[in-house]
Amino acid sequence: ARSGVPLEGGAKDMKDIVMSPLVVTALLAAIGLIFAIGTWVGSVNSDRKSFREFMKEIQNEISKIHDSIERILVRLPPTTIARSSPLTLTSLGQHVSQELDARGWAERTAPTLADRAKGQDPYTIQEACFKYVADEFQPDADMEAKIRPCAFENGIDRDQVVRVLAVELRDQLLEGYLPEET
Repeated sequence: ARSGVPLEGGAKDMKDIVMSPLVVTALLAAIGLIFAIGTWVGSVNSDRKSFREFMKEIQNEISKIHDSIERILVRLPPTTIARSSPLTLTSLGQHVSQELDARGWAERTAPTLADRAKGQDPYTIQEACFKYVADEFQPDADMEAKIRPCAFENGIDRDQVVRVLAVELRDQLLEGYLPEET
């Protein structure tokens, strides 16, 4: 370009090239693009930081919920009957049954309820047993003397103790009074 030979497009020297409208426009566009990319990266980094903070909040809330559930579960009384099908005694229920001699009681009581059980399906028999111990069962002095300390010593209420009697009674009735299969 110093020899006086014109450069491409008729520009005489480097100053003309640098100051040409096309180069200035391209340079301004490149600067704008770099600025936009920088702003976008900063925004993404800010969003990532906000997301991390949000996730930490969520983890803290889940931890609080977990702790609350544990505190609630610790307060729940132990149960004597497992929620399976059919209802069965838990290990605590079996212990209560032994303390009360619930199986012996059921063997003595079942014949008095035999008419209610004959021809009934197992669920109906179960319902009848729970209804019987809740509404009709009147423990004698010896049985009452077993029920109250049993409830106290095992940290359960009287209703849970009596429900053990219902399960044992149901089992006794099912053994002897299931409908005949044809």
